[in-house]
Amino acid sequence: MRQHNPKRGMLQIAVLEPTPPIRLKIKQILEPRSYNVAAAGCVKEFFLSTNPNGNNDDLFVRDPSLFIIGGRLPDGQPLDVVRRLKESERWRDVPIMMVCHEVSRPLVLQAMGMGVEDFILKPFSEADFTARVMDLIGPLVSTEDDMAAMGQDLLGILGREVSRAKRTPSPLSILIVDAACKSDDACPEPNICSHSRASLIHEAISAACGSLRDIDTVVPLGCHAFTTVLPLTPPENLTIVQARLEHIIQPLIEKHQSTAQETISVEITGASFPEDAEDAQGLLERARQRSQEEGDMPEQKAAEEETEKTEESSDDSSPVSKAA
Repeated sequence: MRQHNPKRGMLQIAVLEPTPPIRLKIKQILEPRSYNVAAAGCVKEFFLSTNPNGNNDDLFVRDPSLFIIGGRLPDGQPLDVVRRLKESERWRDVPIMMVCHEVSRPLVLQAMGMGVEDFILKPFSEADFTARVMDLIGPLVSTEDDMAAMGQDLLGILGREVSRAKRTPSPLSILIVDAACKSDDACPEPNICSHSRASLIHEAISAACGSLRDIDTVVPLGCHAFTTVLPLTPPENLTIVQARLEHIIQPLIEKHQSTAQETISVEITGASFPEDAEDAQGLLERARQRSQEEGDMPEQKAAEEETEKTEESSDDSSPVSKAA
């Protein structure tokens, strides 16, 4: 078999999955995002040959950044493939994700012990699958383009709603939901925390879609945030929606906190038309400013308390105080 050569500038992903519809779905999800996907249907296709030194580590694909392995193979065991990859000096550091119809705790523990980084169950959603891949191998080459496209989608949706609100006239509000690790700069396991936050946000999006109105819109912002566009929602009602989202998301935080190495926090900030801004860009900027302001509040409060203590100490040691 001819060795598959990646397209210039793309991250390469090697897939071992016997089911043609699943292989096609993985390609359809990842290739538009500038990942280059090469797929094999069996172990014989996946491992090309035996090297002169006896190691079976020649693959049908060159320099993959990620292995995706199906849970059932026609000519071998998935964990035997994992073992061969992890025993190879060439491939041992390449992350592995398994795609399974079902998993058991013993299987997960055994696979994790062998070096498998993640599992995803079939059927999987496009959003969840993309987030898992990005968490394992980092941003793809065109991530900035994808993020810009998502931003343009949001601006387009929000711009249309602002125009409608101006014509009516009627109120309009937005909320930005952002999951963060409180120790991002010093997190001991940033990949684990990133995956936990991405999973949390995707579950929060599903929960939000189930609780919001038909006229509301939820737009993802990368892996760790999303925006809700809320027509006919004045500022006084925005706090109600915010409290509802907080109530929905809190159990998800507790669920995913158990797998993260640092504390996960979720910030929900909003802005309203026309009170805070009169265009789409202005609403987004105001909501983000509020997020920054809320993040700075604890530090400002601590600084103010420290200043007060210093002033009190200075007053106690002053000559006037001593004379009194």
